[in-house]
Amino acid sequence: MESLYALAARLDEASATLAAVAHAATVAGPAPTAFGADGPGRPGDLGRALHRQWVTATDNRAREARAAAARLAAAASAIRDAADRYADTDAAARHRLAAHTPDRHTDAWSRPAAPDVADPWSRPAVPARDVADPWSRPAVPARDVADAWSRPAVPARDVADDPWFGAAPTAAPLHAAGFRAGVDTVPAGSGFPFTADLPPRVPRPRSGDG
Repeated sequence: MESLYALAARLDEASATLAAVAHAATVAGPAPTAFGADGPGRPGDLGRALHRQWVTATDNRAREARAAAARLAAAASAIRDAADRYADTDAAARHRLAAHTPDRHTDAWSRPAAPDVADPWSRPAVPARDVADPWSRPAVPARDVADAWSRPAVPARDVADDPWFGAAPTAAPLHAAGFRAGVDTVPAGSGFPFTADLPPRVPRPRSGDG
């Protein structure tokens, strides 16, 4: 707004200069005698005609200068009015802003963040005891949730031997003892895998079977 007021002042100065030049041209012009208008005969007539042309041209130029000065003054006035309206609008906006912030008036763009409203992007991390991060949460203790892949083997006492094939073998494998399929007798309950030339054993009937 200060630049608008400065521009208006320069236009006012130019307008005043033009008006002064126009007035000086009409007042300080040469007298008719300078053109020989006071002479006799035809030279006097020529002098008077030249003086009239001078006066007419000077008046026209002065009128144009006064019109230009008036236009410059009008432009300066319009610019000054616009600057005044800008100043009034700015003052009204600052007044409304001060009404919303009675404690102190600060620029809305440079005002610091309110202390009671935290910025969600700059908020410190929530303590682990309140909300645990699922990606950084420590492993669940084995006593609470056992890992299915690292769970220890089920003890043998929990899974009984299959009653259809007798007790599990406790001796060395038959092939290590020199067993010959189809020639030697398969010990009862050995669980040795039967081959094509050795028919499978019939399961022992259990009590209660029909």
